[in-house]
Amino acid sequence: MTATPVFELLFDSLAQIGNEGIRTSIIVSRQLLFRIGSVFVDLEVDKEVNSDRVSLTGQMVDSANPGHPPVGIPVALLQRGKRIVQTSSNDNGEFQLDFAMRRNLKLQVTINRDRPVRLPINLLPGWTLQYAN
Repeated sequence: MTATPVFELLFDSLAQIGNEGIRTSIIVSRQLLFRIGSVFVDLEVDKEVNSDRVSLTGQMVDSANPGHPPVGIPVALLQRGKRIVQTSSNDNGEFQLDFAMRRNLKLQVTINRDRPVRLPINLLPGWTLQYAN
């Protein structure tokens, strides 16, 4: 069995926000930048206003192959290992997923077929889940 590839979180916009005098409930977007080997995965997570719908937009760039974005890379959103929604990167290394807000999400990026990487995608403070009765 192979070890899970390592990723590095290079940027999280949530970590850039000062706590004093800012109401976290006004935050509707989060940006994340991960590195998996030579591939950078740039993500923006946006919550629709007055909704439990979320849009995750991303782009992958391979620093080892400038000008040649990773094309056709499988991307899936998982909750506790179960696939919620999936897509693959387009000719520019871009992808988009739309889904209902959930807890414990991971974005699975399969750059190497034998070793998918699961990136943590957490809710923002102030975002609440709406439950149907």
